[in-house]
Amino acid sequence: MDKEYIELDHRYVLELDQKELFDTIRDNLPSCLQFLQDKGHLKGYSLDNAASLGDKAEGFVRGRLCYRTDIHIDIYELMKELEEGENTNDRK
Repeated sequence: MDKEYIELDHRYVLELDQKELFDTIRDNLPSCLQFLQDKGHLKGYSLDNAASLGDKAEGFVRGRLCYRTDIHIDIYELMKELEEGENTNDRK
């Protein structure tokens, strides 16, 4: 019997200590996951939450992004590319 939902067995928690990288990944992660789903690499995903700690009172301390997918995805390369993009002024 087919299920009416996709089980999201893989949960990820990313903690970042760079505000620019946190903002970039927070802004781009939904589009990246949607792209992977549209291309058939993912059957489903869920964005659980994104929160920054100490952002206004104490300066940026840490950002945490949580999401789930149906398969394991290594986003290390994605994070690396996004971080490198933040460190350059190249605009394409």
